[in-house]
Amino acid sequence: MSQPFLEVTNLTIKTQAGKVLVDDLSFGVEKGETLAIIGESGSGKSLTCLAIMGLLDPFIMKVSGSIRVDGTELVGLREAGYRRHRGSSIGMVFQDPLTALHPFFTVGAQLVEGLRVHRRISKTEARDLSVELLERVGIENPAQRMKQYPHQFSGGMRQRVVIAMAVANRPGLLLADEPTTALDVSVQAQVLTLLRSLTDELGSAVLHVTHDLGVTRESADTVLVMHSGRVLERGRVSKVLHTPRHPYTQALLDSYPTLTTPPESTLKPADAALADLPPVDWRDPKEESA
Repeated sequence: MSQPFLEVTNLTIKTQAGKVLVDDLSFGVEKGETLAIIGESGSGKSLTCLAIMGLLDPFIMKVSGSIRVDGTELVGLREAGYRRHRGSSIGMVFQDPLTALHPFFTVGAQLVEGLRVHRRISKTEARDLSVELLERVGIENPAQRMKQYPHQFSGGMRQRVVIAMAVANRPGLLLADEPTTALDVSVQAQVLTLLRSLTDELGSAVLHVTHDLGVTRESADTVLVMHSGRVLERGRVSKVLHTPRHPYTQALLDSYPTLTTPPESTLKPADAALADLPPVDWRDPKEESA
């Protein structure tokens, strides 16, 4: 097995007051693989992405353990060290494209800045590349759109801009933090197809954070099920979501609405006590041969 491009080992995130938010988390993602992290709100999914990007405030959060990207240790880096990796070896599609884009600068200015920070190219070259990127992500009249501000784009179009920014420097790792939240179903499908196409082309390792089990089935190869900062089940999507072994995973699947769910039914959250049961790892050779 090849060395994972992203290797997280014993990652623990605590508040400065000592509250554990992510507890001893370990996983790896290889180039060309998409790993989904699923779980309820507050399970530590987005915190994990922010820790990888080095975006947690050290005066509020304490990060320990190891985060290695292409063999480089990130935990303990100063801000200047992280800046060399953000946008180049690591790209991120944030959950809310409106807040991810600066409202006072045009879309073109933000794309150009990201390219020039990480590449030694002229402003003209960066502008031409930006127009090409907008065209690649399906934005019509990209040269004219470059002059517009984020509020002049629809939600789906803003998310396409954020994706363009995330892949602009061909990162080896792409973090996608619930990239289809608040989008129409048809637009969700378009955005997911676009992400898959671009990451397949780049051969990137992808970490996809989502609470949508349908998205997980369609977009991911492997999956981690998290609750209260801990991994409760992991393995291939085809196994974990079709024949879950952990009661918490089953509870998540049972709470997912379907076309046959009666309109008057009330979806109940999964019992938190289930998280106290031992985790299940489908990759365990003993489990695989059972």
